[in-house]
Amino acid sequence: MTVIVVAVPEGLPLAVTISLAFSVSEMADLGNLVRRLHASETMGGAGEICTDKTGTLTQNRMTVQAFYLNDAIVSGAMYSGLNANQSGLLVAESVLYNASAYVGEKQDPLTRQMKKTAIGNVTEVGLINYLLESGVDCEELISHRKNLGFLIFEIPFNSSRKRATSVIQHPNGKIRIFCKGAPEVVLEFCDRFHSEGGAVKSLSESKKKEIV
Repeated sequence: MTVIVVAVPEGLPLAVTISLAFSVSEMADLGNLVRRLHASETMGGAGEICTDKTGTLTQNRMTVQAFYLNDAIVSGAMYSGLNANQSGLLVAESVLYNASAYVGEKQDPLTRQMKKTAIGNVTEVGLINYLLESGVDCEELISHRKNLGFLIFEIPFNSSRKRATSVIQHPNGKIRIFCKGAPEVVLEFCDRFHSEGGAVKSLSESKKKEIV
């Protein structure tokens, strides 16, 4: 390349292009896609790279791996006994009555079939999809939320409170307050919990630390 540039100055742009193309090819072999040739020169001088991981390094999908119920940790992609468990139904209500996501139909990217799935906030979608897989009739519970007068009052989630709160007129006629947020924050407002078998017991400070 040096000989070409010295002998024919007009060859400089060509030499630079060839050099950059070679760099781009090398980066492609390492799994890095460079769309513009001149970017490879800039990348060569980069010390740190900041990138948005959502949708780039991850699938932008959140899934439930495990949850705490009746003083035990339930693991897996679904819990078939959720409908038969009174505490489990309370968990389902706390998710669905205190969320903005809803159930709709979307095409499964793998099977190309239409299937019921949650749509909305990514975190809420992960929770609702877990309930759907577990056999909970999410659409019926969400329909309650849409009824006039069902939602009495709500405080949206924010980073300072680290929790969201909804006050609802439950279908059974009672007024209920559902709170969701960081476990250590929510636990500070609790004085009872559902123990093994669904029995309601007093929640001590030591038990709060054990749960966290």
